[in-house]
Amino acid sequence: MRTLWAILTTVAVANVIGLVGFVAFLAVTDRLSADRVERIREVLMHTVSDERRQKEAADARAKAESAKVEEERKLAQPPVPASESIIGSHEMREVAQQQAMRLQREVDDLRRALATERGIVEKQALELATSRKAFEAQREQARRIEGTDQFKRALATLEAQKPAQAKSVLRAIIDLGQLDQAVAYLNAMQERVRAKIIAEFVKEDAKMAADLLERLRTRGLVLGTEGPSK
Repeated sequence: MRTLWAILTTVAVANVIGLVGFVAFLAVTDRLSADRVERIREVLMHTVSDERRQKEAADARAKAESAKVEEERKLAQPPVPASESIIGSHEMREVAQQQAMRLQREVDDLRRALATERGIVEKQALELATSRKAFEAQREQARRIEGTDQFKRALATLEAQKPAQAKSVLRAIIDLGQLDQAVAYLNAMQERVRAKIIAEFVKEDAKMAADLLERLRTRGLVLGTEGPSK
């Protein structure tokens, strides 16, 4: 029983860490903001049935309000002769028709606006799902690469070199357009070795050193861990 509980606890913690890492990844890559989260929350708060009932209730209230306005206007008018009453009734019907047409236009505008907002939310949800798939693929690729024997042998070779020499090798890898590979080596290194190599980068290019440090930080989020610290 204790073993089962330990397994369940480990899985739950791993899921929480993965979820936190995923949200942090979206925030870092500028795909998630407080406004987007709020819009998604507002849309998902209500079901489609709730929206339909709210629309029907709004239409009913609008019609009732229109009828109330018309009735109040009629009551406010003084008695008129029969001939004028006929003319007035005709004018009132025209006014009522105009009001109804205006109300219908307003309702149609609201429907179009709602459809537009729903389309935006659906697009954002699709982008979120796509980003999550890309995130999972990136994490799986990083784990697969860093687990190969070839990677471990190359890493051991780098760690055995002097910091300045290891920096030169990594710089050459970066110049070949393989920045992620260089970051993978740094991420897997022992802490003391990595610190010395980063110090060599600082001597040559502080901006590059800062970029490498930031990529190391975000790589820890992608892998679901802060990386080894041996």
